[in-house]
Amino acid sequence: MSTTDHDQPAGWLTMRIWKRFNLVSLLLALILTGGGYVVWKWHTAKFKAQARVQVAEQEPRVLFQTVETETRDDYRRYQSTQLALVKSRLVLNAALQDQKVYRYRAVRELIDPIKWLQDNLEVQFVAGSEVMEIALSGDDPDEVAGLVNAVKKAYMDEIVLYDVKRRAERHATLKSIQEKYRELLKERREMLRKRPVTAASDDRLTVAGLERPELLSLHHGLWTQRIDLQLERAEAEARLARRKKAVGPATDPVRKEIDRIEDLLAGLTAQEKVIDEGLEQMAGEIRRAGNQALEREQLKIDIASIEDIYRKVTAEVEAMNVELEATPRIRTIEDAVPPHSRW
Repeated sequence: MSTTDHDQPAGWLTMRIWKRFNLVSLLLALILTGGGYVVWKWHTAKFKAQARVQVAEQEPRVLFQTVETETRDDYRRYQSTQLALVKSRLVLNAALQDQKVYRYRAVRELIDPIKWLQDNLEVQFVAGSEVMEIALSGDDPDEVAGLVNAVKKAYMDEIVLYDVKRRAERHATLKSIQEKYRELLKERREMLRKRPVTAASDDRLTVAGLERPELLSLHHGLWTQRIDLQLERAEAEARLARRKKAVGPATDPVRKEIDRIEDLLAGLTAQEKVIDEGLEQMAGEIRRAGNQALEREQLKIDIASIEDIYRKVTAEVEAMNVELEATPRIRTIEDAVPPHSRW
């Protein structure tokens, strides 16, 4: 004979009710916990926008080698420099000058927006490639995309385009030097044409204990050193100005580099002064010798030195005429777009 629930003891019925209650409570707790996690995840997740730039390992060239394309910088060091420059105050301050960016709520509410960008911008090279990614996360998709693009544009304007302008300025400087040496060459050749030729042989003439061939060789060496020092000094001055402008407040490594360049300039200036004094002394001795043949030989040596420099400068100008058309070393791959989902 079967037994119904009414025939069971009261304690057994109570236990069944309790089990059912616990099961319902457990299901409700799981639902609430899952919903809470979704809400928490929604509020803590951010919109992330990123832009990408290609930084080539070598300076691209069309055909010729120039000073820029001959440079073989360590690529890892070059990458580290670019990462630091993107987050430099020079670049970030330029990005914040954009009136649209300045009105962003995320920027207006900050006491120090540059410091906030330095702390929150994610700048890295993707998987060991030449692709540099600039990314930022935030609550407003339009604002994070706008900020990333502003930073990227400021980097291109203040750093990348500055290097392009520097190359163009160097090209213009070389053309100016080329014209200067063209005129100097013309002048020296005209002087040589007007200098009378003597029949006397003065090979045994000595000045300051030196025979004429030795004297002329020494003078030629000093002239060549002086030209080389002037070019080296011009390069060092350009490099120093570039470092001071691009970096902003100097860090210890940059300060050391600037000090090193300034020491180099001081040394070059001292060497040039010594050479100038030697040239002046030698020119005085030559004038005192009053030997027309010696003066003609000196003019020929001067002309040969000027021709050598003129050829080198002309070759570099002609190479740069072509290489200025080369693809930039750093170029934009993609701009940031407002993200549709949170990360």
